[in-house]
Amino acid sequence: MDKLTILVLILSLNSNLFCQEITEEQRDFYAQVLYKADSIRFNKTTHNVFKFEKFKKSDFFNEIVTQEEILSCTKLVKETAKLVINKENQLVLTGKLTERFNTQTTGIFSVDLVENNLLKESGEKFELHTFYNSHSGYGKINFKTDIKSEYFSNQKVTGFVTFKLNYLVGYDKIELSTKDTGREFSLNDCNYSLVNIKGNEIVLNKLCEIENEINAINFNQNGEVAKPYTYIELSKMVEKDSTIAMETFDRKNREAYKMVRDLFEKKPKITLTEFKKIFTVKKLIEMKEKGQYLILESIAPFKNKITLYSANFKSETIRVEMK
Repeated sequence: MDKLTILVLILSLNSNLFCQEITEEQRDFYAQVLYKADSIRFNKTTHNVFKFEKFKKSDFFNEIVTQEEILSCTKLVKETAKLVINKENQLVLTGKLTERFNTQTTGIFSVDLVENNLLKESGEKFELHTFYNSHSGYGKINFKTDIKSEYFSNQKVTGFVTFKLNYLVGYDKIELSTKDTGREFSLNDCNYSLVNIKGNEIVLNKLCEIENEINAINFNQNGEVAKPYTYIELSKMVEKDSTIAMETFDRKNREAYKMVRDLFEKKPKITLTEFKKIFTVKKLIEMKEKGQYLILESIAPFKNKITLYSANFKSETIRVEMK
């Protein structure tokens, strides 16, 4: 069972767990997935390799968008936005962006679907999937979402869809150290407490319902930052040393059930049999009620100064009619 498979199973578990009564077979399966995810991390047989480089602000922070740029771009999008249904049975939003966004817009601009008010000729709601694909950049918006309703190309669809245009306007930052266990702090109007820093992981208790992406900059004592090697460099190292992990990037945020994480902190070598005995149906329900930790990861262990930062976005709402 690889890491991607485990991630998919945990996401499925998060959404489906306790929607219905759990059978003994399901309990056994859930326990195996939960055990595998943390057992891999607490009992790694490989190690990361990394380097430290001079800190460059542009490696972590994008140039913010000014209020003037927001107003002019939003105006242009409103003037040029169109909704169409393509041959792949997808609703597509297109529109022009100003010159400020003539390159990749990752991290500085995005589009979200807010509200769907489309109707079929019959008056029935025209339903869309909540997952969408948005690749805006190089002067244009290219937003697609699959159509959930049955639809034929000769059917007329009327109404409108509301979107949010999100512009990067700044960053909220805070500095931590390995001595700050228990400290409470706020980023982007969300409160957190630092549970612990263990190896290359920062474990946070999130105290709000706001969705924030938090990034960590991992400094050494000389003020340099931890960086991964390139895939090519790493491949050559692995050929000579099979204990090196193929980690070529800094992962960002993930979640872990508090009860599972705390158990592995106390008993990292716990066996699957022992784990299953603990996580009865009652314990699984208690586990979900207790909630999850937010975990930030770096390619290297955290030993010195750490900067946590979260991007601030300003949103402009637009309404696009189906014509």
